[in-house]
Amino acid sequence: MEIKCRLCQSNRIKQKFKIQSYPIYSCLHCDAEFTERLSDESLIRAQEEAFDDTHFSNSVNKNVIRYWRREAKFVSRLSKEKGSVLDIGCNDGLFLSFWDQGWQKFGIELAPTVATIAEQKGIKVFQKPLEECVFEENSFDVISMYMIIEHLDDPYHSIRMISKWLKKNGILVILTGATNALKAKLKGEKWMMYTPPIHQFFFSEKSLQYLLNENGFQIERKKYTYGGMTEFKIKPLRIAEHLIGMTLAELPINQIPLYDHLYLYARKQ
Repeated sequence: MEIKCRLCQSNRIKQKFKIQSYPIYSCLHCDAEFTERLSDESLIRAQEEAFDDTHFSNSVNKNVIRYWRREAKFVSRLSKEKGSVLDIGCNDGLFLSFWDQGWQKFGIELAPTVATIAEQKGIKVFQKPLEECVFEENSFDVISMYMIIEHLDDPYHSIRMISKWLKKNGILVILTGATNALKAKLKGEKWMMYTPPIHQFFFSEKSLQYLLNENGFQIERKKYTYGGMTEFKIKPLRIAEHLIGMTLAELPINQIPLYDHLYLYARKQ
């Protein structure tokens, strides 16, 4: 059976390597990497494992709280006007809790426990997969998806839906691992994002650029950050890596793909 790219449908495909029993393919056209499509039953099982109630955001950590407060402030300022925000994979609502009262706040979250916590913060939460959600066109001013797109069965279709849900000039925020980052290249098949079948897609900046441009978006901002994923077991080295990584994330060097957490801020045209 001929394998085609699950993002752009090109047949210019090569197998990069195999992790456990899952081949990882690379598209020579759009630069996306992906596994073979899961059956519906396997997809449901993988989603349940990935989004169970053990996945809490670390809301008691001061650094985490400070980070999401700063991120909310930055993203809200990118919006042309105050209105409605949808966070896909909103967890316990920490990120949305920092948006001021002028915003209507919505979330999508599969894990019941954290979804309930988010609702207690005044967030309207939809406890269903993104693919099953239905919103009217031009409903939102901002849509965010932090570490979500790599889980999706059909990112192209999902981004097309999101484009319809966003108003013109609306902002889409994507965070995912970047295969083009130096850290990812050095780690090879041991890179932390290569965890099929939980992760079905693995993106580079080029493949995300393709996906966004195809669906009417223009990237306005980007940054590559450390993301808190330490490589060291010795505490002094962990602390040093953390300090260096967090410092570089706020400097112009964050435009260079050294670290592997890629943030893209795109505007609907």
